[in-house]
Amino acid sequence: MAKPTYSRRRLIGITVILVMTGVVLVTNQSQYHLETVLFKVNPDGSRTELEDGSAISDGDQLLMHVTSTSPLYIHVFSEDSQGDAHGLFPLASSGLQNPVPGHHTYALPGDELTWTVHSAATFRIIHILASPEPDSRVDAAYAALPAPHLVDVAVAATPLVDLSREIADTAEMIKGASHRVIELATKVD
Repeated sequence: MAKPTYSRRRLIGITVILVMTGVVLVTNQSQYHLETVLFKVNPDGSRTELEDGSAISDGDQLLMHVTSTSPLYIHVFSEDSQGDAHGLFPLASSGLQNPVPGHHTYALPGDELTWTVHSAATFRIIHILASPEPDSRVDAAYAALPAPHLVDVAVAATPLVDLSREIADTAEMIKGASHRVIELATKVD
């Protein structure tokens, strides 16, 4: 049997490299980078970044920038001091829905929209749950939450908070799921 020529060996080598690259890409699909930044929109239109412990007041306008390296299913909800929750994203009134496309920065709840703080206690804790795959349990729990302006109707946050933490802590449930929490303080005037 004749030895493969240099061109044929090179073609075989390139093919092996391409196949191996494909295997690496397929096995790393669930890896992504997600950046979230919560802002208060000031009366003049400028924005102030809010971090853990930042104070908010009734009437404040909030929005969140999200940037991801891949499309993600993102759910944002608030938890108040009583343990009740309100859905912040996705909202039916927002043009942006799940999955949120990757490789771009998006403003949540949607372009030209903000969340209005009707009661600072409603926004005590902001939860951000992100996953490269949808989860029907998260969708069902989130669908039961009222929108933030419906503060007279409250749903216990515990099931969704517990589910968020369980998903983020258990890689077998959804590969690549993450759960981030931002705790805010109520400004006392």
